[in-house]
Amino acid sequence: MESEKIVMAYLAGVMDGDGSFSIGKITNGSLNPLYFPMLQCNTWRLEFVELLKKTLGGNLVKGKMHICKDGRDGHALTCWKLRSAANCKPALESLIPYLKIKKERAETVLQFINESPFKRGKILENSELVKRERFYLKVINFNDWKGCYTSITTKLAKGMSSNDEFWSYVAGLMDTDGSFSIKKQTQNKGTHVINARYLPVISLSMTDTRAINYLRENCNVGKLYIPKNKSTNSGIHYQYGVYTKLECIEFLKRLIPFLRAKKANAMVLLDFCVNSKNTGYCKAGIPADELAYRESCYQELCHLNKYGVYKSSLMDSKFLPGDAGDNEAEAGQKPGTVNVASEKTPKGDAVL
Repeated sequence: MESEKIVMAYLAGVMDGDGSFSIGKITNGSLNPLYFPMLQCNTWRLEFVELLKKTLGGNLVKGKMHICKDGRDGHALTCWKLRSAANCKPALESLIPYLKIKKERAETVLQFINESPFKRGKILENSELVKRERFYLKVINFNDWKGCYTSITTKLAKGMSSNDEFWSYVAGLMDTDGSFSIKKQTQNKGTHVINARYLPVISLSMTDTRAINYLRENCNVGKLYIPKNKSTNSGIHYQYGVYTKLECIEFLKRLIPFLRAKKANAMVLLDFCVNSKNTGYCKAGIPADELAYRESCYQELCHLNKYGVYKSSLMDSKFLPGDAGDNEAEAGQKPGTVNVASEKTPKGDAVL
């Protein structure tokens, strides 16, 4: 059984990746505007949202199924929600020590809970309403991309950390914002190659550098890149990548025990890095069985990255409202106990 610290470190990585800490505001049907804390996580992968529900309480709300252009069923987003002060406070107190990116906004929500307790049926004084509105606006401003941390650490690790809490946190990040893949290269500087090159790729992309800095300060493999990204307002995001077989093996062996959503992806990549043979520029040609093995790993990872392998144990369950705490309109369950590729790849590491 995993310890509470390991689970909370993993969930902190998940929340730093796909989660949100916010303050909701309802203005209709009440004497005062109703301000309430809210934790959410949206994803089509169910492994970690079900763990969030099991560990911290709350509800899972499933969205509509997306239909692909070819008529096949796509993915339906599932949202984990935890609302009300009574439910959010213990969750925040457990997560905050392990957060890296969203720690300040989580602390602000916790401060709001402590300083602005819910008062049912009472007209609040103007000073109290102003204070709550300030908390509300402060949390909103955290989402502005201009507030992202952009400093790059110069304190680089000299070795690989053996701290389980660190690797559990990284696993939460990789399960949300990371990827494990194989790059299939059929051209080299615009010219076709006789045999496709298969390159291992572990990648983590974020607009805030704090989590990547934490990773680089405790892990001595991989590199940091700053590619252009048209999808962000600033046009910049930060990418941490591991692109050589030896480094991938070292990274994956430490990470895999803590992964949940993308463990199968990581295991396929590890198998590829360990078992694919370096043939170099073989004049006799690459054996057909070796090419078939590389292609099979490539195809399997393509499938896993697109569809995943998880079948939820809660797919056919009905979620019953629990204790609403101080907000009956948003009933939730009280928290329970924890049960719980680069062009510069060296020739020696690229699979040719």
